[in-house]
Amino acid sequence: MPEEKELENTVVCIGDNCIDRYDFPTKRRFVGGNAINTAVHAREAGCPTSYVGSVGMDSNGRAILQTLQSRGIDTSQVQVFDAETAWTQVSLTGGERRFTEEYLGPVERFRWSEAVYRYLFSHFLIHNTWQGGTEKQLPIFREKGKSLLSMDFGERYSEEFLHNCIPYVDIGFFSMDPDSADGAIDFARRMNGLGPSIVVVTMGKRGSVVSRNQTETYFTPAKSIKPVDTLGAGDTYIGTFIAAFVQGNPIRQCMERATAAAAKNCMLFSGFAGSEILEEQDG
Repeated sequence: MPEEKELENTVVCIGDNCIDRYDFPTKRRFVGGNAINTAVHAREAGCPTSYVGSVGMDSNGRAILQTLQSRGIDTSQVQVFDAETAWTQVSLTGGERRFTEEYLGPVERFRWSEAVYRYLFSHFLIHNTWQGGTEKQLPIFREKGKSLLSMDFGERYSEEFLHNCIPYVDIGFFSMDPDSADGAIDFARRMNGLGPSIVVVTMGKRGSVVSRNQTETYFTPAKSIKPVDTLGAGDTYIGTFIAAFVQGNPIRQCMERATAAAAKNCMLFSGFAGSEILEEQDG
């Protein structure tokens, strides 16, 4: 466990960012990406939060940094490259988001150094994402640091990625389609057996489950809503959950706060309120 005197109540989200370019039913642009959305919601839940990643030297990269900094999120270790910032094309049908095309940007150009490691290890929890480019760093994080490690595996991970990453993770987050989530508790317990003491599985309208050490299980139902946009719902849940967790709240309370925040976020476009890039921000 981290030394709480040094690392109390801090989270760093490391990995992907992008500009979500909506092409239907509305043409608008928003700051987003799994790690970005998670960082914003962890900060909104009252947790001091940092973001580490790579952006391009363009107006979209500047918009990402300005958006995070305006929310009090530390971006001092973000690296800027002469490249195009990542983007994702998004379509909505009945409030359900669909990714139609994506460009990952300069994520693979991120430069690792002792200064970066020291910065990461100054946080209580390091949150990773499945597209964040940190899978080869997890053994180093575990060996050199004392921070807790969490990973958002989502639903698009490969078996190779899973088995390469999960032994180093303390908290694993997964997403399941509501129509195929009957075995979520058994799945979570199996994932416990591969490494993480806490496994969280979100299931959309069917709520979420948590397994802790294969002995404790929890279920929280989803809020009954008619969503405007489900993009970022999982990131909202994760950011709120980890903020509540590092603040010392019981698992059930972490789940309840996360569920309420995710439902609220589904009532607006994009991953978080105030993420839209307006025309005057270009140039």
